[in-house]
Amino acid sequence: MKMTRPAFERHDLSSARRVLTVGDIHGCFDRLERQLDELGFDPDQDVLVLLGDLVDRGPHSDQALEWCDRAGVRRVLGNHEQIVDYAVNRGAKGFHHRAGGIWFEQIVEPEKRRNWAETLMDAPVAMEITTPGGRRVGFVHADVPTNCWTQLEKVLTSPDHPEHDDTWAHCMWERHRIDRIEHLRDNPESARPVPQPIRGIDHVFFGHTIVHQALTHQNCSFIDTGAFRGGDLTIVDVDAWLDRLDQQADQAEMAA
Repeated sequence: MKMTRPAFERHDLSSARRVLTVGDIHGCFDRLERQLDELGFDPDQDVLVLLGDLVDRGPHSDQALEWCDRAGVRRVLGNHEQIVDYAVNRGAKGFHHRAGGIWFEQIVEPEKRRNWAETLMDAPVAMEITTPGGRRVGFVHADVPTNCWTQLEKVLTSPDHPEHDDTWAHCMWERHRIDRIEHLRDNPESARPVPQPIRGIDHVFFGHTIVHQALTHQNCSFIDTGAFRGGDLTIVDVDAWLDRLDQQADQAEMAA
């Protein structure tokens, strides 16, 4: 499917009360609704950024289109949105079935299936926002292929760039950064290179790879805690999260 929406978007959300973000939903919209209620989420004052993978595997994927249009909600693409597109436009029904797409078989009419694919794919691959606290924060589903946010924007906003398609796919599918981080945490004496911060952005949030609990390395946080497997969705108040990281860094510096 050829995307008509820009692959990179920037939004100034500094006037919001809070910016929240959440890892992969995978059809667990009942849990999302409950946790947002507990947090006092108000779409007139707050913004929620979904990190992709709204559908498949969980019990309520059929609510995804409603959430695409909800007030106060923004999102980036995940690989499962693309898998739905593959099922509709490339005949990859078996692939989708194996990826948790059994629910999609209940949509019999071809036109409705096409509508699902088009709506789910109507989102950017990467998003940058300015938070109420004045921070520049990025949101990408899976990974960033370079350590430079400015380069990512340049490539994604240039459809004819020779690296555009590979970068687009990397942002939705790859796990290089988190795999290296987890390897180094388990093997601190490893000779493998340490993932570096992403330059040109204050912080970046990712989903895609399930972690036992949300973790941060350098200026990257991974917050998919596997809701469809029975865990909680991890919903982060972005500025509060970054304030806490700053405090921890200050304390570590003082203790050194």
